[in-house]
Amino acid sequence: LLTARVDMLAEGERAVIERASVVGRVFWWGAVAELSPEEHRAQVGGWLQSLVRKELIRPEPSDPMEEDAYRFTHILVRDAAYGGVPKARRAELHERFARWLEDKSRGRTGEVEEVVGYHLEQAYRTLHELGAVDAGTRAMGLRAATPLTSAGRRALARGDMPAAVNLLSRADALTPTDAPGRTELLPDLAFALLQTGDFGRMREVLTELEEAASDSGDPILRAHAALLDLWMRLFTDPEGWAGEASREATRAIVTFEEHGDDRGVAQGWAMLGLFHMIKGDFGMAVDAWEAAAGHASTAGAEREALEHLAWVPVGVWSGPMPVDEAILRCGQILERAQGDRKAMAVALAVSGNLEAMRGQFDRARELGARARSVLQEIALPGWEGALTQMSGWAEILADDPGAAERDLRWGVETLRGIGELSWLSTTAAFLAEALYSQGRLDEADEYVGVSQETAGSEDIFSQVLLRTVRAKIEAHRGRPEDAESSAREAVSIAGASDSLLLQGEALTSLAYVLGFAGRLEEGEAALTDAVRVCEHKGNTAGAARARSLWEASLERAAGA
Repeated sequence: LLTARVDMLAEGERAVIERASVVGRVFWWGAVAELSPEEHRAQVGGWLQSLVRKELIRPEPSDPMEEDAYRFTHILVRDAAYGGVPKARRAELHERFARWLEDKSRGRTGEVEEVVGYHLEQAYRTLHELGAVDAGTRAMGLRAATPLTSAGRRALARGDMPAAVNLLSRADALTPTDAPGRTELLPDLAFALLQTGDFGRMREVLTELEEAASDSGDPILRAHAALLDLWMRLFTDPEGWAGEASREATRAIVTFEEHGDDRGVAQGWAMLGLFHMIKGDFGMAVDAWEAAAGHASTAGAEREALEHLAWVPVGVWSGPMPVDEAILRCGQILERAQGDRKAMAVALAVSGNLEAMRGQFDRARELGARARSVLQEIALPGWEGALTQMSGWAEILADDPGAAERDLRWGVETLRGIGELSWLSTTAAFLAEALYSQGRLDEADEYVGVSQETAGSEDIFSQVLLRTVRAKIEAHRGRPEDAESSAREAVSIAGASDSLLLQGEALTSLAYVLGFAGRLEEGEAALTDAVRVCEHKGNTAGAARARSLWEASLERAAGA
């Protein structure tokens, strides 16, 4: 019906509404006039007013282009008009409108790059559909890729990873493999895909980047490819990762320094931070991430500086920094990160867990809720799943394992859904603890198994946590030797790290299984060490939990 109605318009009205439909749901008088033959431009205003009276379009009151603007009364009206424009004509009009928009917005091109790119992209795709695959069409594709790449990098800079993936992927599809500058686009696209958890697509982009680096012999490109490959392998294939990460990150830093590339140096230091985190050296990890942020700032890449700083709260939470100082450090990052939703969410979530450590459980839940609210504004499933560790552990400290289970189970399923393993192994271990605390031993054992299957052997955090839960399960199943073996392994692994959080949890587990076995003197010694470590961290809730589990072990031992 709408198509018939458009067809019945007078010739001038129909020509105007078809040209307007190429612009979009909202369009400008000046744009329609520009797209019209010169001899008809004086009549465009009258035809637009006629279309208003026929209720096909209406004036649009607010317009940043400072042009008289109109809006189609319904998107289907626009679609009906657009369907009447022959494809060859569409391509011409899309290109002409893109040129008009560039001229109109000269001096503030960044504001309209995405729109310009879209219209050039539509011109290219329409010509492609018509079979016009020639040098002119390929040039059109490259013209479209330029503003889309720029808009994608601006999305990356503001932390909008879904938009960055969309825009950079479209630019990638429009750029021939042998085009100059294509390889500069690929690292940004790969990083955006990493952040959104699209590891399959990231692998494809990385393969192309690695081939380009090999063909060109470019050391900078090779270093970028190596670091991005390590990022992906950390989350999808962590076994044996750490040794190679240390070597490649150090090599990359040297390469970037030789070429005066501070942004690259920052990425190398960030990788070293991850290496130290996996190995359990959280103080060194924090130093590396702060060094990375400093180099990124020197390069003028403030968004990347915040990306590196977003990891710092994880380090101060688990490492040797006392809780009160760690809360202040998270507050500093939160203040600096205003507007960067990922860094804000991490700082808020970790602050919440730190508040739980000092017994401020209502405050912890408030901060956790704020973190979830901030993170829900962006689609970063890896971080959404990972940060359930913070809220889940806070609920365990608050003695509400049911609430902990709800958060952690959602986190496990989210991480499973994207094929992520590194965060998954730790989240599964936390979930096992929540299930064990509810007396559901078989389910807890199942998630200990998930943690063990997915954790790399070098992943200190997961390896300690899964053993602490397994030790308690074995004690309940009447296997005191297996229970003690697991607990002592956890103590040994945690002792090789600087993580007061892990050391306290491992010693708490050891005290529990010794108490359960009736070995009170040894158990009390382990309990004393656990409380001392927790109090040194400022983890008063952890110390209280250690005492509570000790009392529970004695009661169960007496009952047995």
